[in-house]
Parts: sequence; C-alpha cells; structure tokens
Amino acid sequence: MAVKEQTHFDDLLLTGSLLVLTFSTGLVDAASFLALGHVFTANMTGNIAFTAFALAGVPGHSITRSVLALLSALAGAAVAGRIDKRLVWKRRNVWLSASFAIEAIFLTFAFCLAWFTRGQTIQVSTVNSLIVLAAFGMGIRNGTVRRLAVPDLTTTVLTLTVVGLAFESFIAGGDNLRWPRKVGSIVMIFMGAATGAMLRHSLALVLGGAALLTAFCATVQLLRNETEHEARLDVGIKRIGLVEKDRDLTVFPKEQQMSHSMKPMRAVRGISQSLCIVFLLFTCGLLTAQNKENRVRNIVLVHGAWADGSGWKGVYDILVKDGFDVSIVQEPETSFQDDVTAVKRVLALQDGPSILVAHSYGEP
Repeated sequence: MAVKEQTHFDDLLLTGSLLVLTFSTGLVDAASFLALGHVFTANMTGNIAFTAFALAGVPGHSITRSVLALLSALAGAAVAGRIDKRLVWKRRNVWLSASFAIEAIFLTFAFCLAWFTRGQTIQVSTVNSLIVLAAFGMGIRNGTVRRLAVPDLTTTVLTLTVVGLAFESFIAGGDNLRWPRKVGSIVMIFMGAATGAMLRHSLALVLGGAALLTAFCATVQLLRNETEHEARLDVGIKRIGLVEKDRDLTVFPKEQQMSHSMKPMRAVRGISQSLCIVFLLFTCGLLTAQNKENRVRNIVLVHGAWADGSGWKGVYDILVKDGFDVSIVQEPETSFQDDVTAVKRVLALQDGPSILVAHSYGEP
C-alpha cells in the first residue's frame, strides 16, 4: 500500500511540475511578444506565421526576430536530443532535472541581461540576444517534454489539448479522458500570460520569475522517484534496438525485392521534397523583393503628459490603413526619465528607419 501511495505521489509531482512549467510558458511568451516586438520564444507556430507576415510586408513584424527565435529553438531542441541519446541515465527523473536546470540557466542569463540594461536605451543587439537566450532554453524544454510524452501536458502548444477537451467530452460521446489535465494546462498558460502582460513594463522581473519557476521544477525532480511512465521510455528504446539488430542479422529474399521496389519511390519522394524547398525559397525571395521600398514605413506616436496612448487612436487607424507600421508608446508617467526610456525602448524595436511623432509634454 505504501509503495502504491509513493508511486501516486511521484506521478503528482511530475504532473504538477509540468503544469508549473506551462505557467512559465505564458510568462515567457507574454514577455517576448509584448517587450521584444511580436515574437514568441516558446511557441514556434506563431513565429512561422510571423515570418510569413513579415515577408508579405505586414506592419509590426520582423523577419530577423522571428527567424532568430526559430533557429535558437531548433538548436535547443537538438541539444535536448543529444542529452537524451548520448548520455546514460539510470533514472529518468534525473534526466528531466538536468534538462530543466539547463533551461533555467539560459533564462537566468536572459534575466541578467535584461536587469543590467534596464533604464538604458535598448539596442537591437540586446533584443536579439534576449530572444536567442530565451528561445534556446525553451527549445531544450520543448525537446525534453516531447521525449517525455506525458499525454496532454506539452507545457507549450495547446491546440490539440483544447481540441481534445471537446473531442473526448460527453457531448461528443467520449469519456472525458484526463479532462483535469487539459483544463489545468489551459488555465495555467492563461494565468501565466496574464501575469506576464501585467508585468510587461519589467522584462527582467518576468524572465527572473520564469527562471525561478524552472529551477524549482528542476529541484523537485530530484526529490521524487522515477515514475512508471519514465521507466517505460528506455524499455521501448531497448526493445526497438534488439528488433533492429535481429533484422540486420537476417536478410530474406522477399525483403530484398521490396527494398529494390522502394528505390523508385524514394527517388520520387526526394525529387518532390527538393521541388517543395525550391518553391518555398522562390516564394520567400519574391515576397522579399516585392516589399523592398525606399519609403519609411515605421511611425512611433508618443502621447503628452497627463494623457495616454488612446488619444492617438484616430491617427493610428488612418496610418495603419495606409500600410504604415505604427507603434504607440504607453508612457508610465512615473518620471521624465522613465518616459524617455519607454520611448527609446519602442524605437529600438523598430525594424528600419522611423518617424517619431510626439505630442506636447507640458509646454505651451
């Protein structure tokens, strides 16, 4: 009975850790989208769409930032794969702790960079560095959680979770399988995003909070035992390896015939993939050439004292309709220096030359 209770406790710790990391995903993506300029460092689906928007000339999107996030996440996922396959882990909870710890380290680096550059003019290089650090750390986590494969606890992408909630509901004739997990994931990422949005004026605080939560989850993994789900991960790999080894030792004539018959299919598939890549590159080049214009597309609007950015709404709507990339600075109005810093932060996020339009700041 005690063993069964301990096993249940270990499962609860694993599930709770993944839900906490889901909350941190909301924090990180809120910080990156709102403070780093229309880019996600956790959810890569949005960055693929943002890259397409930027290529098509949609205002407010940057090819550089989106591609940097994508490449950094890919690099992080590759490192996670190497950690999983090249190192020998006696217990998978230790593997999980190590991966979460590496993520926490990179989020801490991002926090330090944001902290030591606070109050200064944010340079483009600083923004890009923050994107790389955060996306790399989240890429390690995404790769690790993908390998872990706990149902309905991806910690990032929730599309299938939301769909599964409806598809497996009583209304659809299902059995509501694991509905608390699904609802918990949705609620946690919502709460994380809301918290990050409320703290959007302090990027360092949001990144620091995400790093602390991730470090906490890394520590929790060391305080529990390996779950049955984690233990089955390596059993599956060993079984597959033995089967492949047996197949390599025995070659049947029928299999040789099938192998020869598959060669034309492989050639066709390779040609098709090459054509798709060429077509994609051609489309990207065409869109990029189409949107290379000499005119200034970025306009930054600054409201005056004792007001807020909503006063520019009419002007904003007109300029956006004409195809300009318009940003409205929301000044904190805590001090003159804080307002200047807020303006400089928005200007640093502009992709190219900009026109700054400011209302009176108390002068007649």
